[in-house]
Amino acid sequence: MKNRVAALALLLFAINPFTAGAATIKAASSADTLSHISTGWYAADNGDGPGIGIVPITGFLGSNNEYRGYFIFDLSRVQGRIAGARIQVRRGVQSTPLTLGLWDVTTPAGAVMTYAPGENDRNQNIWNDLGSGKLYGAFSMSTGSRNDLLEFNLNKQAINDLNNASGLFTIGSSLINPIGDIQSQIFGGHGYESWTAESYLVLDIKEIPEPATMALLIAGMFGLLGLKRKKARSYKYSI
Repeated sequence: MKNRVAALALLLFAINPFTAGAATIKAASSADTLSHISTGWYAADNGDGPGIGIVPITGFLGSNNEYRGYFIFDLSRVQGRIAGARIQVRRGVQSTPLTLGLWDVTTPAGAVMTYAPGENDRNQNIWNDLGSGKLYGAFSMSTGSRNDLLEFNLNKQAINDLNNASGLFTIGSSLINPIGDIQSQIFGGHGYESWTAESYLVLDIKEIPEPATMALLIAGMFGLLGLKRKKARSYKYSI
């Protein structure tokens, strides 16, 4: 009887998050919302920009000059396994329907958010990087209010890259099959600084129980299993 009580107490100690001195078992999943560290844009015509720390204009803004945006987030405080992710961004100016692509970015985040006008080769390489590589999702966008907070669910490739990353993480944006029209843009404003950039990375986290708590839980389960077997043997020998 004493052994049974001890094993039951051990199991309850492992699973009770309010037990003093015990590591707690966190919720099976939770959401973590990260604000951007930096947003901005690069242009195909290096004579224009880049625009660092402002709106992530994506599309065309006159003279058939294509802009590509970037979003940088800090993953350093994220704990647990990422099960899902989505980006939320204010629509800003969008006058025509379009298809938006979100991409991986291999250029280090520190380089992306460094203002370097006149460095044409460097800026052209970053512009290329913001709209090529691994596609994190393609989204058909109808028009709407510039105040809309749009949400883009990232695909499995993005989830895998997020789980393998630490520190600063960059996502690029570009139009897919752009029409080269002056109105074919999104996330911009009437003037580069006239619209406040607002973007978030929302992560669905699958948290892992603390090792000490898991060990206690397993020990308690094995203790109860041992008592059950001992009781079965005692019953057998008493017949």
